[in-house]
Amino acid sequence: MKRLIFSTLAGLLLAVPVRTSVAQDSGPVTGVIHTKAGLDMTGTISRSGKDSLEIHFKSPTGAFVTQRVPLANVDHIEISGADKLDAELAKYNADTLSQVLLKWRTQQELLDIEGSIAGAYGLRTAQLLLDTSKPSEAITAGAILQQIIDRDWDEERRDQARTLVIDSLRRSGKHDQTLKAAQDFLATDAGAESKAEVSYYLGLALEDDYRKFIADNPRWASDPIMRPKRDALYNDILDNLLAPYLRYGAPPAATAKSLLAASNFLNECGAPDEAKALAGDIVKIFAAQPEAKEAQKLIKADIGEATN
Repeated sequence: MKRLIFSTLAGLLLAVPVRTSVAQDSGPVTGVIHTKAGLDMTGTISRSGKDSLEIHFKSPTGAFVTQRVPLANVDHIEISGADKLDAELAKYNADTLSQVLLKWRTQQELLDIEGSIAGAYGLRTAQLLLDTSKPSEAITAGAILQQIIDRDWDEERRDQARTLVIDSLRRSGKHDQTLKAAQDFLATDAGAESKAEVSYYLGLALEDDYRKFIADNPRWASDPIMRPKRDALYNDILDNLLAPYLRYGAPPAATAKSLLAASNFLNECGAPDEAKALAGDIVKIFAAQPEAKEAQKLIKADIGEATN
């Protein structure tokens, strides 16, 4: 049976406590360190250099002690509140961005330790930063996501970060890097859900190219050289925006937002019937998604004549 340890652990901990005080030396993260020998230590957990953790706990004498635990002896950690993490993350929004950012900053030092939930806070922070649509915040999000890619012990979160970092490139104005990163990603054996997200980001990035092309070539329709280029770009955009729906079988959230983007693009290009048909699919198939309300507005809208 695993035992709760409040004293020096021979062979597991360093020989003496790092510091002892009558007042608790509080750290930012509470939880349990589970050692490879089957011993558990409950307290406040922090990093101590590259190769150790520190555990802060109350000893049997009443003193508060900080003990160093070599990572070589750590099996995993268990963070308090991890079982309610999804519900907690869902509560964070633009108004509480600073709070989740603080969570990330206080836990990121534990990112590579099995059982750490730092990466989950990092992903939520990055998404909220991206949602601000500010290039400077997108750059910050990209830095957070790169840390998760490089260090998070959890493979699923690393995969999510690899996907989202492409959106951070797009939103920070790094257009050419966005296109290359997205195209390279889609050439991998990544999962369908991840590819659906990246196809969506690529479609949005290509829309910027399309608008620039139309502005630079207002007579493309009668130009035998420019028309095929316009048509190829147009089709490439739709191919990527429709891929979550037609090719990847992505989850409803990813599919609905990509379909709405495609519908809006068709509307912008003066294809009202096609735009409304896609909007109708969103309303019928993805009624529970927030994009359904926007799709309903598009269906009811009086779309004007083609401009592109």
